[in-house]
Amino acid sequence: MIQLKMLENMPFIFVVIFIFGLVIGSFLNVVIYRYPKMLEHAWRLEAENELGIPSKKTERFDFILPPSHCIECQTPLRFYDKIPLLSWLYLKGQCRFCRKKIGLRYPAVELFTGIAFTLPVIFWGLSFWSMAIMGCSVLLIILSLIDVDHLWLPNSLNYALLWLGLLVALLGYSPLNLSQAVSGVMIGYFALWSLYWGFKFLSGREGLGSGDFLLFGALGAWVGVQNLIYVALISSFSGILFTLLSGRTKDKIPFGIWLALGGWSVLLFPGFMGLLSKST
Repeated sequence: MIQLKMLENMPFIFVVIFIFGLVIGSFLNVVIYRYPKMLEHAWRLEAENELGIPSKKTERFDFILPPSHCIECQTPLRFYDKIPLLSWLYLKGQCRFCRKKIGLRYPAVELFTGIAFTLPVIFWGLSFWSMAIMGCSVLLIILSLIDVDHLWLPNSLNYALLWLGLLVALLGYSPLNLSQAVSGVMIGYFALWSLYWGFKFLSGREGLGSGDFLLFGALGAWVGVQNLIYVALISSFSGILFTLLSGRTKDKIPFGIWLALGGWSVLLFPGFMGLLSKST
């Protein structure tokens, strides 16, 4: 079972970690929006080079430039317009200049990241394991929302999640040993890969993307084979419930966000299922 730390002994640390999570969450909003565009730009340049097509000179586009700006009016944001959570609340969810609405997702990502950083410290203290879960949470948030926006889970991020999980196990900071983590990767990937081909053989349609079974395999490096069933149950139930409540039964639904939710839930709340107990 998870042993909660004495909250009264560490309130300042929790506040600092939460604020740090808000700041990281603000940066994640930038990554979620820009990383797919950066990859598309790199692929276009590579294709043009292969075909011998002269590349058009374009302005620099990465995580730093161009500076953050309103998507509607293109006005650069001032530093006090980018204070995590507080700026959105102060501006009442509107651009200071053109008064166009700023999506609720921006503060939601910041708030969720703050919570995702704080909970591991509450449960396990300032340990390598809690910091590893922070890193895992960062990758899951990015993957989830890129999948929501583009129905695509970038392999580069999936592999980063996979190798980070294996590295944590190798260094001995995970509840799993390296053998268990590797088994989790193999079984997780093969399980959804088999489901994909089985569904395609029976229906002639694709029910999953290749990124989904790579993500499930990556989560196996964190939770192990025995706990993948819980990830699958949580993600399947959440995805089905969302589909029914939203009425989007005929639309393509991003499954990556539900896999991420299932994996994150098993990692953060193992005590409720008797899983992955971590001694302090």
